[in-house]
Amino acid sequence: LLPSSLYAQDQGVTDDKIVVGVTQPLTGPAAGWGVSITGGMQAWADYINDQGGIHGRKIELIVKDDGYNPARAMANLQEMKNKVFAVCAQLGSAGCNAAKDFFPENKIPLVTPYASLSIYQNQPKEKRRYYFVSYPNYEDETRYMTYFALNKLGVKKIAHFYQNDEYG
Repeated sequence: LLPSSLYAQDQGVTDDKIVVGVTQPLTGPAAGWGVSITGGMQAWADYINDQGGIHGRKIELIVKDDGYNPARAMANLQEMKNKVFAVCAQLGSAGCNAAKDFFPENKIPLVTPYASLSIYQNQPKEKRRYYFVSYPNYEDETRYMTYFALNKLGVKKIAHFYQNDEYG
């Protein structure tokens, strides 16, 4: 539910809609992930809209392809500025790191980014109020998956690989 202070004069909110921005890799090396996330988001927005929306307002997604490229993600966000109430599910630590200042500077919430938690946890308190992170810390995620593989699945060998950017 949206806060009662959300009125039609707020950026990205009108009497009949709430505009949410999405920048995802719809092409490029992470396209499979981005397409599935965006498809799920659209399905959920359609479901909410079919139920009457949120307080009578329909959710409208503005979806842009960033190709898993930080510069394209930033360009997409700049295009969405002054048009969206929030940005959801930005994917990729490199792009999220490049955009970390965009959200507090423009007073746009970033909801559920898929990126390294350290990007946001090290920000000053006044900036952190614009980030709504639910993705686990990579180190914790690795520790839990390794523990499960070794102790619950009986795996004997584990390989580790990474990519050469903020994600790796």
